[in-house]
Amino acid sequence: MGFNNWLINQMEILNLSRSAIARDLEVHKSTVDKWVNGLAVPRVKHLYNLCTILANGKDNLELYLEASIIICGD
Repeated sequence: MGFNNWLINQMEILNLSRSAIARDLEVHKSTVDKWVNGLAVPRVKHLYNLCTILANGKDNLELYLEASIIICGD
């Protein structure tokens, strides 16, 4: 599974839109579009904050490690 598929799955679980993620991370929606389309991956700062959003109030470390492993394997 690539990072983009992982991200799409996480977004579906929480019913999050690309626009909402972009707004919360203070990045352009086109940046999130690139992540979702597999054209780029987030920088460490954005990945950490993305995982905080996706953790939905829980500890984000597990998601951060999972995403990092996927990115390193891509």
